[in-house]
Amino acid sequence: MSVLTSGDSFSNYVRTGDCLGWETASGPLLLSLMGQLVCVRRPHHNWVWIEKNRIQGAVSIRQRDGRSAWEVNSLLLSAEAEKVGFNLLDALGLVGGALMITRFFLRLPDDSRLMEIVKRSGFSLYARQLLYAGNPGKQPVNAVNENPQRPASGTGTRFIPTRSRRDFRLFQTYNQIIPEQMRLVEGLTYDDWKDSRESVPNETVYYCETEGRIAGWLSVLKRGRRGCLQVFTPPDSRSVLEDSFSFGLSQLASEGEIYCTAFDHQVAFCRLLEDQGFRLHREYCLLARAQVVPIKQAYLVPARL
Repeated sequence: MSVLTSGDSFSNYVRTGDCLGWETASGPLLLSLMGQLVCVRRPHHNWVWIEKNRIQGAVSIRQRDGRSAWEVNSLLLSAEAEKVGFNLLDALGLVGGALMITRFFLRLPDDSRLMEIVKRSGFSLYARQLLYAGNPGKQPVNAVNENPQRPASGTGTRFIPTRSRRDFRLFQTYNQIIPEQMRLVEGLTYDDWKDSRESVPNETVYYCETEGRIAGWLSVLKRGRRGCLQVFTPPDSRSVLEDSFSFGLSQLASEGEIYCTAFDHQVAFCRLLEDQGFRLHREYCLLARAQVVPIKQAYLVPARL
């Protein structure tokens, strides 16, 4: 217990989708372990690295939406023990095969000092994510806010809440909008895609429907006086993008700060955010590591009849 309560400061070097915009400060290991390694909602595993009777770091992984895809949700290291991160990430292979995990995901700030260490441990960059912050003020609550399935005044876009994060129609829309480079990692098949979805408590996902077809989707997350918004629409649908952005802000209806995330290929969305006064807050690198797992092999054996 003495090593847990020591005055050494440990920082979490990774970020997960449910904490973007809600950064955590460094602190003593015991508090960091309690805040970062304890995952009561999903299956998880934790490792602690000890040298000379002193804890040098800790790592935690947790399941995403399915059993085959997990993410590194915590990598706690002291300032002088960053190289220990390689040893901790290398240990992922110990549990990956036993649990039939085929993919590990990890998100790092783009300026992280651990980038090279993470890549040497088998992770590869597959996407960049931008986090914008703004305080647009309280948005007017219009007819769309009261009845999401009714189009906004003057637009032909309807916003319909999804019944499930794993709705097959969402997967079909995902295939039409997301670049192949990302789909190759997150999932070309429906099973792989639904397993790799990030679990975000209290998130609400809406379809963007126009002219009788689904043209995109958006997600809204409320937490206290802050909110987070994601919008995914085809790059050539400016009107759907603007309608979706306005609808998302109306759902947050917050006077506090609002965060919006966009991938680097969403050029139109990034421009819209900047035009609306949002500022670029952080940039993140999304990395993944493929894991080889044993498969059950069928055998033919002679039978006596």
